[in-house]
Amino acid sequence: DGTSDENTSAQENIDQMLDMVVDIYNNQFTKDDLLDRLHAPDAVDELQQQIQFIAQGQMDEERKKQLAKMI
Repeated sequence: DGTSDENTSAQENIDQMLDMVVDIYNNQFTKDDLLDRLHAPDAVDELQQQIQFIAQGQMDEERKKQLAKMI
């Protein structure tokens, strides 16, 4: 059944995004910290937004403050 493969790859994608966000913030928190504090289904959207902002060079102090409040 293909669903377990899909779930695995989705989980791997989330893990990669968590790793990226932790790296972006210079390990100010851990992946577990993020998982504990971010609530699905918003968590994946928030991670993707963080990574998109960084990728586009648009990570401003305001955005960092917002994330810091969330976690």
